[in-house]
Amino acid sequence: DLLWLILLVLSFLTIWFFRHDMILFERWWMLPALFAGLFAVARLLARTAFIQRVLTSGADLQQQVWARAEVEFSREIKGRTRSSTGILLYLSLMERRAVVLADAGIASKLPPDTWDGVTSVILAGAKTGQWTEKLEESIRLCGGYLAQHFPQEARDTNELSNAVIVKE
Repeated sequence: DLLWLILLVLSFLTIWFFRHDMILFERWWMLPALFAGLFAVARLLARTAFIQRVLTSGADLQQQVWARAEVEFSREIKGRTRSSTGILLYLSLMERRAVVLADAGIASKLPPDTWDGVTSVILAGAKTGQWTEKLEESIRLCGGYLAQHFPQEARDTNELSNAVIVKE
């Protein structure tokens, strides 16, 4: 909507200063046609990831990524292990942001800033194009934290899927 308004104002000012007689007299239909055309162009442009990123504040992007990560964490991880040791590595490609969320068992033993390093590794993959390598490195970091605070026991089984989940 903001994009449409900007295009509309710029077009109206251009026509007004250079061809205002065109609007008021014999070509009155051009202004409604211009509005409709600009609206259509703005709606198409607003669907592109680049335009969405440019017109959305950094704080809003971060809040949206956190909200989606929390939904996925609740849906896929939270409370699904005996010791509450699930970890979600959430990566949003459009916003180029990452969030790491840990279940209650891990969160009680590690400070929240522990995950900043894991997030930095993931985002380094975004900057260098080494997504796979950096995601593997971040998974190894998380595994190290788990091994340190929750050593593997003989009766342990893999309670969560290790699959990468891709959603549009």
